[in-house]
Amino acid sequence: MQSYYATFVSNEIETRALRTGPYSFSTLSWVPGGDDSPVQPIVALQDPSFWAAASSVARPCGYLPIVVDGRPEIEYILNEFANPFMSAQAVRSAITLNAIIRGAGYAVVLRNPENDLPSIYPVSEDNITAITGENDAPAYEIKLGGEKKRFDFDQLLVLPGLGLDGASGLPINELGARSIGLSLNAQKFASKFYKTGVMVGGVLKSPHQLSDEAYKRLQDAFSSAHAGIDQANRVPILEGGTEFVPNSMAPTDFDMSQSRQLSALDSCRLVNVNPVHIGDLSHSTMNNVEQINQLHVSHSLMPWFRAWEIAIRRYILREFDTKTSIYFDYDDLAKPDRKSRIESYSQGIQNGIYSRQWVQKQENLPIDTSGPTWLTPLNMQASGVSSNGN
Repeated sequence: MQSYYATFVSNEIETRALRTGPYSFSTLSWVPGGDDSPVQPIVALQDPSFWAAASSVARPCGYLPIVVDGRPEIEYILNEFANPFMSAQAVRSAITLNAIIRGAGYAVVLRNPENDLPSIYPVSEDNITAITGENDAPAYEIKLGGEKKRFDFDQLLVLPGLGLDGASGLPINELGARSIGLSLNAQKFASKFYKTGVMVGGVLKSPHQLSDEAYKRLQDAFSSAHAGIDQANRVPILEGGTEFVPNSMAPTDFDMSQSRQLSALDSCRLVNVNPVHIGDLSHSTMNNVEQINQLHVSHSLMPWFRAWEIAIRRYILREFDTKTSIYFDYDDLAKPDRKSRIESYSQGIQNGIYSRQWVQKQENLPIDTSGPTWLTPLNMQASGVSSNGN
C-alpha cells in the first residue's frame, strides 16, 4: 500500500512544482486596486492583516482535536496523520484556508482497499474539473502529474464557504479585491517612501529660470545630501536665492497609517473575526479579552466547525444520519482565566456538579483517588425525602 500512496503524492508534488498559475509569484502582473479584477490568493495573503485574519480561523480548524465517538481509527487520521506523508493539522489548515479565500476547500479521499480506511490529500481548485460520470452522477477530473485522473463524487471532500446557491462559496479574494488592493497599495507606497528617504517635506523655489545644467546640478546636489534614511533631517544649505517651501503634509501622513488601519478592519470584516485576533488591541481591555475569545469561538469558528463536521460525516464516514457523534473539542480555546476556573470548580464541587477527580483531570493534575468522588451539601436533599432518609 505504501507505493500506492507514494505514487499519488509524488504526482501531486510534481504538479505543484510545475504549476505556473496563480500560486507562482513570477506570473502575477495585476496591480491591485486599479480595477475590479480579483486578487490572486497568494497576493491577498501578502497583506499582513488579511493573513492574520484568515489564519486566526484556519489554524484552530487545523490543530483543535476532532472527536469521533467509537471510531478511534478515524480520529487518528483526522488528528494525527491525514495521509502517510502529511500531518492532519497541515491538511485541515490548508483546506480551511482555501475555503476562506476561494470559497471552497478540496481534498481527495483515497481509501485503502484492505480496510477501507481513508487518507486525505488536499488539492488545488485550479486542477479540478467537474464532469458527469456514470448514470449522470457528478464526478471530477483532477490534474495530477501532468495527466488527468477521474474521481467519483464521494472521493472528493468539499468544504464550502458562504455562498448564494448552497453549492459553492463566494471567493473573498474577489469580493474584497478593492479593500485588499487598497491595503497592498498603501503598504507599497509607504515602503517606497521610506526607501527613498527624502524627509525634508517641501520643494525648492528659485527666483530665476534654471538651465538644464543648473537644474540637474541642484537636483543632484540636494539628492546626494538629503536622500536616504541615513541622511534624513540634515540642514540644507541653499544658494542663488533658492528658497525652501515646506508642504502641508507631515511625515506621519506619508506612511498611510490611518488608511492601513481601516484596511485592517476591512480584512476582519471579510473573514468575520474580531480585530483583537489580528493583533489590534486598540478597542480591547483586560476585562473583555475573555469575552472576545468566547465570541471568536461562537461567532467566527463555530460555522467552520459545523462545516467540517458535516464534511467528515458525508465524505469520510459516508453516513447520512447522526448515529455517530462528531465534534470539535475547543474547551482549551474558550477556557477562562485561572481565577475564574477555580471559582467555577469550587462551586461545582460544593454543589455536586463536578467531582474532584474530574477537576484534577481538566487541570492536568495528579488524580487523587483517596477521597470521596462526589460531595453534596449537608443542607440539600432530594424533594420528598425527610431528614431521616425516609
